[in-house]
Amino acid sequence: MKKIRLIILGALSLLMMTGAAQAGPMLFAGNGHYYDVIYSTGPISQADALAAAAASTNLGQTGYLATITSAAEQSFITNLLDDFNAWIGLGDAATEGTYLWLDGPEAGTDTTATYQNWVANGINIEPNDPDGNEDAVFLAANPGILGYAGGVGRWLDINGSGQVFSSNGSEIEQARVAGYVVEYATVPEPSIIALFGLGLLGMGFARRRKA
Repeated sequence: MKKIRLIILGALSLLMMTGAAQAGPMLFAGNGHYYDVIYSTGPISQADALAAAAASTNLGQTGYLATITSAAEQSFITNLLDDFNAWIGLGDAATEGTYLWLDGPEAGTDTTATYQNWVANGINIEPNDPDGNEDAVFLAANPGILGYAGGVGRWLDINGSGQVFSSNGSEIEQARVAGYVVEYATVPEPSIIALFGLGLLGMGFARRRKA
C-alpha cells in the first residue's frame, strides 16, 4: 500500500509540474506534504506568521509554519523562496540555546534530533544571538544578506519582530523578514487517490478541448 501511495504522490507531483505555472501550495513527494511561501507587503513577526499559518487550510488540512527535518525537504523549500526572507516554525524562547520546532507534528522537538541548516560560512556562525533576544529563526533569501548568510535557505536567528535596526536607528532592510513558509500535512489516502483521478480527468478534458 505504501508503494502505491508513493507512486500516486509522484504522479500527482508530475501532473502539477506539467500544468501551467501554479500559485499556491506545492506538493513535495518526499513526505506527501504541501508547502506555500506567503509574502506580506512589509515585515511580519514570527508570532503573526504562526497565527496566519494556523488559520490557513489546504485540501482539508490545517497549516503550520514549516518544520524542516531533512536535506531533501530543505532543498524543496529553498527552491520555492523568492528574494525575501521567510519564517519557519523554529525558536528558542522557551530555553535559550535550545531550538525547538514550535508547531506541527514535530512541535517541541529539538533540531539536534532532526536536521539543521544554520549559517556557518566563516564570517559568522549561527545561531549567535548577539543582542540577547534573537529567539526566532528565518530562512535567508534576500540578496543583500546572502553574502553574510552563505546561501539561500540557510537558517539565521533574529528577534521575533522581523526587523533589525542599526545603532543609528535605521532598519537593516536585508535582514527584514517579510514572508513565511506554510506546511500542510499529508492528505489522507482516499483524498490523494481522488485528487489523482481529478488530475487525470482534467488532463483528458484539456486534450479533448484542444482536439
